[in-house]
Amino acid sequence: MPGAGETPAGVAVDAPAGTEAVAASAPAAAPAASPAPRTERYPWLCPWTLGEGRDWGGAKGDAAGADTPTDAPANNLHILNSLTGEKEPFRPRHGRAVRWYTCGPTVYDVTHVGHASNYVSLDILRRILTDYFGYDVTLQMNVTDIDDKIIKRAAEAGEPFADLARRYEAAYFEDMRSLGVRPPDLVTRVSEYVPDVIAYIAAIVDRGMAYAAGGSVYFDVAAFRAGGHHYAKLEPGSAGNAARLAEGEGGLDGLPAASVDAPEGAAAAAEAAAAAARGAEKKSPSDWALWKASRPGEPHWDSPWGPGRPGWHIECSAMASAELGGQVDIHSGGVDLKFPHHDNELAQAEAYHGCPQWVDYFIHTGHLHIDGLKMSKSLKNFISIRSVLSRVSSRQLRLFFLQHRYDAPTVYAESALAEVVNVDRGLVDFFGAVKAALREAAATAAAPSTVDGAGSLRPTAAASSLLAELATTRTAVRVALEDNFNTPAAFLALLGLVKVVKAYLGAPGSGGVNAPVVRTAARYVTLMLRVFGLGGDAGEELGYGAADGEGEASAEAVLTPVLDALSTFRDAIRGAGREALAAGSGGGNGGAAATAAIKRILVACDEVRDTVLPPLGVRLEDRPDGRASLWKLVDPAEAAAEAARLAAEAEAREVAKAARAAVAAAKAAAELEAGRIPPADLFRVGEEYAGKYSAWDDDGLPTADVAGAELPKAARKRLAKARERQVKLHQKWLTAQAASGGGAA
Repeated sequence: MPGAGETPAGVAVDAPAGTEAVAASAPAAAPAASPAPRTERYPWLCPWTLGEGRDWGGAKGDAAGADTPTDAPANNLHILNSLTGEKEPFRPRHGRAVRWYTCGPTVYDVTHVGHASNYVSLDILRRILTDYFGYDVTLQMNVTDIDDKIIKRAAEAGEPFADLARRYEAAYFEDMRSLGVRPPDLVTRVSEYVPDVIAYIAAIVDRGMAYAAGGSVYFDVAAFRAGGHHYAKLEPGSAGNAARLAEGEGGLDGLPAASVDAPEGAAAAAEAAAAAARGAEKKSPSDWALWKASRPGEPHWDSPWGPGRPGWHIECSAMASAELGGQVDIHSGGVDLKFPHHDNELAQAEAYHGCPQWVDYFIHTGHLHIDGLKMSKSLKNFISIRSVLSRVSSRQLRLFFLQHRYDAPTVYAESALAEVVNVDRGLVDFFGAVKAALREAAATAAAPSTVDGAGSLRPTAAASSLLAELATTRTAVRVALEDNFNTPAAFLALLGLVKVVKAYLGAPGSGGVNAPVVRTAARYVTLMLRVFGLGGDAGEELGYGAADGEGEASAEAVLTPVLDALSTFRDAIRGAGREALAAGSGGGNGGAAATAAIKRILVACDEVRDTVLPPLGVRLEDRPDGRASLWKLVDPAEAAAEAARLAAEAEAREVAKAARAAVAAAKAAAELEAGRIPPADLFRVGEEYAGKYSAWDDDGLPTADVAGAELPKAARKRLAKARERQVKLHQKWLTAQAASGGGAA
């Protein structure tokens, strides 16, 4: 295992946020000196976080001398730790057990795609830790149901703030279920922890790091620093940023700042006056409210400092400490929470527990951008989760997030979603092709389906090559996931394996498809898709799962013999019809009737494929060269949408064909009408020539123009060609007249 501060080969190390590496001076020709010890570079972090004094193999204790459990999974996982800005080896303090706290929703409005990006991305990381690396994760998430935004929204709606919070909380969890996000192990509502929050604040006051003023309680940043602590570990450069501090205090409170929305008129004046009063109560603009004295009409709870409510930042510190204790392995949230929210959380918890480091690893997800701006409710540029899920499935939306780094900004675009739909369809087709190939191998092989060809157990060169590709993919996926959960690289490696398997199925070699090799490769793809939250039921050996998280195993087990029988019957009827149609059914009316009947049989076969089966979740694909059709179980809604798309395209082709036919018919009719004039009369009465000539020869060709001048040789030659064309057109017209029973006009 690497030592403290080391990273695996090829893993880039980002510069620490807000700090500079210290390098010793050296002669110009000498090699660069090693950076200063991490304890000097990050003096505000405890030795455990920096890896000092602990055995990365998990055999020895931490800096305090406590024994570290030896059951930690063996891996080289590195996580980008926002506390240092570097990719750190992941070593929880309790071996396999991981304590993880994540910031949950403030329930005052609908959830949007920006929220989906955060929660789905973190869900993928959690699944990788548990299902791939084997950690026992306890995830706690808060629900902020006491907040200035909730109070303001409830007042605007004329609704009790608790009712509004419960309504949006229910909507949030329903959206998470739709997205396939695993529920947290612990969900903690602020309103149910107010006594804990009050006790937590009182302890900080007792330690001299908070003070009461005007019925409120404020955190004392100066006293915290004087006690040997560091403030703003995540964003040192933002400490003292009045606008961001005020934004963190909430819309009903805090310092006056342009970033704080205020109602108009008298309400705005009252708001500004209250904010000014609160600001005057603070010892420093950097201090923030732990407890807010409530104004008339606002919800409140009794406390030693008078009626009020918890501040935003204290809620997470108190609830996480109540359930996870004095040390948290991972804390996560959106990157916009780093300062002041997460920095203030750290300060509060470290003041309460009297510890130098409360969280070892901070994970922050990147913003979701739309039209160049962060998607947010305040900017009113958000798209609700339910709106997006009306156009794409939750599986497809998860695929979209999976193909972006969790810690980098993601650009939302409809074109990108369209690309993901194609990727999703490709995976559905892949598993359908694999299952069909395995069914076919089992049904047609002379020996059992576990052999490669008729009696040979030896894999062909193509099968061996596929096994080698599988081994390469396994390594590439592990390396990618150990590198700060690099899901885009891991998924790209999986798609590469999918491509190789499909190529093998198309050309397996002389021995035929090696069923065990194909099954092993497809089983690995299935496993990894499940790790990412994209798979079906755990009981299903192979598959991609339904689009919205429902498994298909039981349905497939029941339907396999039925669909096999239906497909075989249809193949027989369709094949017989095509043969009879190609051979013909004899002459006369009896033959024409038989041909029409055969066509109706073939149309019925197509209707079963295109109209009947898709809404039932079955895709039937005809194959050339007389091979049996393939059936695949798919999501009924997606299959119906695909069938509708194909039908619309077919209809569009028919409309275009009819339009071309109409143009051709109009052209033919115009030519036929033009042939009505006999060639001898063309240059006398024809629309293009009438009145231009004064003399004609015996065949009706002009010899002189209207003024009596003799026509040049070139002009006579051109007119002769026009007469030849008219001879042909007139003959067509005469033939048409005779066929219709008419006579020459």
